Amino acid sequence: MTADVPDGSTSRDLRDAEIISLLAAGATQKEAAQGAGCSERTVRRLLEDREFQSRVHVARRNRLEEANARVPNLVAEALDTLAELMRSSEADTVRLGAARMLLTQSARLEAEELADRVHRLEEEVSGTTGWVPDPVPVEGEDGDITA
Repeated sequence: MTADVPDGSTSRDLRDAEIISLLAAGATQKEAAQGAGCSERTVRRLLEDREFQSRVHVARRNRLEEANARVPNLVAEALDTLAELMRSSEADTVRLGAARMLLTQSARLEAEELADRVHRLEEEVSGTTGWVPDPVPVEGEDGDITA
């Protein structure tokens, strides 16, 4: 799977796209060189170029975004698997582990939800009422205290 390359690309463009794709997928410089059919020195030289580094960074970010998009479906599937293990396993340790994992995740989600609610309430209180903390009194050079 190579990075996007425009039509009419040269073999060098295709090689570079392959190197970018391999590096973005986590390959080492040596592995990227082998996969693209070039030397490690070529990969090192390309990585010295800021534009090339940027292209690798963008490709890594795109891969991460694609992976993150899959997470919600996988989480639901994982929860179903844990629930099934908890209900059907004959081994107490498996049922206990599944139950513990579900409770831990549930508590974590609840804590995150409460933190979000507190944050929204704090924003609402400070935004709606115009509440601003009282200024801290400061003693001036002449000894007078001002707010």
